[in-house]
Amino acid sequence: MADGVLYAESEIGHRFAFDIADGFPFREVDMGSFGDSRSCTVSDGVVYFGSRDGRVYAFAVPRP
Repeated sequence: MADGVLYAESEIGHRFAFDIADGFPFREVDMGSFGDSRSCTVSDGVVYFGSRDGRVYAFAVPRP
């Protein structure tokens, strides 16, 4: 969680950003088989996370 946003990953590699105020997802990124990490770092509205392919990925999360 950071700045009123909850970040989560599904079992099939989708990343979600949920607005804590209403519980609805407002951003989804499909990482497919690459998305297999259980933690992330958030800085200035960008989410960074490692993956099984040895790379670090990032995606911007615009506020709803």
